[in-house]
Amino acid sequence: ETHAISMIFEFMSRITKSCMDTVAFDAKAFPTSAIAYSEMAVSYIIKNYRKKINVTDIAEEFGLTPNYLHAIFKQVKGTTIIDYLTNYRMNLARIYIERFGLKAYEAAELVGIEDPAYFSRVFKKLYGKSVAEFKRG
Repeated sequence: ETHAISMIFEFMSRITKSCMDTVAFDAKAFPTSAIAYSEMAVSYIIKNYRKKINVTDIAEEFGLTPNYLHAIFKQVKGTTIIDYLTNYRMNLARIYIERFGLKAYEAAELVGIEDPAYFSRVFKKLYGKSVAEFKRG
């Protein structure tokens, strides 16, 4: 079991870059600081997604107010920080389920979602199938 988890973490580190959602934007339309803070927030999410984090945690990391960070992130990325975090986690979980056949609660735990029922609801909402249906194809 420890070896399997180790393999999963190794795999996760290799696919992190491919899982990052980036929304195309015109850099001239945004102040440099807005773009920089948005990218720093994405980096924070990638490094800390397994922890219980929220907008306040991320904003405090960079000395910003949560409202300001929320506003600039939404403007630059076209989505909220929480939606970005959720989608990031769920994309990784989907990959874990596809590649390693993990159960919903196992994938949820690996991506930092403590409530397996919540995970299952979000998974079905995003992918249109339960985890069991998804595994069947």
